[in-house]
Amino acid sequence: GSEPLRALTNDLGLMSISFGCSQLRDELFEHVRVHACRIVSMRIAGCAHVSDTQLHYVIPHMPSLIELDLVGCNALTFSSLRHVTKRCPRLQVLNIARTAFTDDAAFYVKRIYAPEPIAVIVSPKPASSMLDDV
Repeated sequence: GSEPLRALTNDLGLMSISFGCSQLRDELFEHVRVHACRIVSMRIAGCAHVSDTQLHYVIPHMPSLIELDLVGCNALTFSSLRHVTKRCPRLQVLNIARTAFTDDAAFYVKRIYAPEPIAVIVSPKPASSMLDDV
């Protein structure tokens, strides 16, 4: 979408940010990186063209990140999921619904890479594949 950049700051100076695809440029990631250590929640849902390179650029600077919403970010690879879970020790929620990631990806993120328990949200299997199991 064309959702504008939104940043909310709480009393402790921690931030939640959300932005749409129209703002998704390298300059935005530079701005995010400047404030990254204060960001606890980042929503870039629906941005199908966000890249591993862009995510890898900001994630190492986000030690306080608790929630990351990547719904519909279809250009990302498993490399980004691994990078996020290794570099964000406080991450509690990773939303990767409406992407190509499967339950297998969620399993690896939760059991192998994440240092702490994490909720990984994936899209349910399509009804047709459930019938194949019968």
